[in-house]
Amino acid sequence: MDISELITFSQDYVKGLDALMGELSAGASATQERVRKVIEHPDMHQYAAFDEGRMVGCATLCVCHTPEMVIGFVEAVVVSASFRGRHLGRGLMERILADSRRFGVQTLHLTSNPSRVAANGLYQSLGFERYNTNCYKLDL
Repeated sequence: MDISELITFSQDYVKGLDALMGELSAGASATQERVRKVIEHPDMHQYAAFDEGRMVGCATLCVCHTPEMVIGFVEAVVVSASFRGRHLGRGLMERILADSRRFGVQTLHLTSNPSRVAANGLYQSLGFERYNTNCYKLDL
């Protein structure tokens, strides 16, 4: 398995990410415009796991610079159902942790549905701690 940061836009990446987003959440999708923005933005990093050229996992790191600190947000971590249990999620997260340190990120945030027991176990095994705070959402 190969884990790479996607640094050049490709229609194949759009197709692969779209398929994975569908596995992450019903109705979720990746569009050409959104994938291009993520890949081309200097503070967003799209990672993908490949098996024999086929995208089988992905994760996104968003780096946010505030007056207080540099914060990283991990989003859209998903491994294709047929490839789960092969430590691809761990590989993606270890790459994100290494690059976060390189980018000067001081704290890294992520959210995970409590029903995703394996994913929550992975994050805890990597040192993430459950943070007791209110999480708000506003759809615009």
